Amino acid sequence: MRRDGSYIKQSYPDNTFYLVKSLIDKMNEQQITARDMCKKAGVSDPSIITKWKYNRRPSIEILRACFNVLGYELSVKRMSNEASTTRGVHKS
Repeated sequence: MRRDGSYIKQSYPDNTFYLVKSLIDKMNEQQITARDMCKKAGVSDPSIITKWKYNRRPSIEILRACFNVLGYELSVKRMSNEASTTRGVHKS
């Protein structure tokens, strides 16, 4: 956030982990800074989201907490039968 209170949209490199990209896109939609996100999610390192953008994979617990702050939840969903067989996984 700028001194005048305006929001600075966050960006990320193309090779950023897809869940981190999604989190940052949702943070931009709601105009929440990385520092505010970390504070609200109870993360002690305010630079963790920046680290995720460039070289670190997030822990599932912290990532879930961040999505929860934005009103989203992470979940596991069974793939359809067709999708499972096309990826080489066959159900018995």
